[in-house]
Amino acid sequence: FLYLPFNAPHGSSSLDPEIRGTIQAPPEYLALYPEGTTLQEKRRRGYKAAVTCMDNAIGNVLKLVEDYGLTDNTIVIFFSDNGGGTGSDNSPLSGGKANMREGGLRVPCIIKWPGKIDNGRVIDNFISSLEIFPTILEITGVDKPDSLVVDGFSILPLLTGEKDLAR
Repeated sequence: FLYLPFNAPHGSSSLDPEIRGTIQAPPEYLALYPEGTTLQEKRRRGYKAAVTCMDNAIGNVLKLVEDYGLTDNTIVIFFSDNGGGTGSDNSPLSGGKANMREGGLRVPCIIKWPGKIDNGRVIDNFISSLEIFPTILEITGVDKPDSLVVDGFSILPLLTGEKDLAR
């Protein structure tokens, strides 16, 4: 089991007004995008660079999983904790991080599980991160202690195409 939370892309916590709210990324990734002159352009550049860096790091982890011959026995779940903030573009959704509009709440969830979930399958059902833990319990066959109360439910039947959710 590997839980790998990325801090990027998040705005810097610097008190320097010139860079406050900009997104930090390694120079080699910043070099991939035009510099810009306005604060918004700098934020957008940093955001793109941080996402590219994160994407590369995730690719490195997936390559290691492949190199160790574990791809067919590995479920990969990628999702965000909130909609995009500084420098992001949530179009066509309105709003973003730190608000209750769709752009702040609706996030991608990408699940890769070779042989169990069809490649390219798109599920439009409403689910939340609360469903991750019960789903992993079901997949691994681990029984939840009766004393443990969870708010979510397993979405395994939804992922495997056995049934749709009635919400």
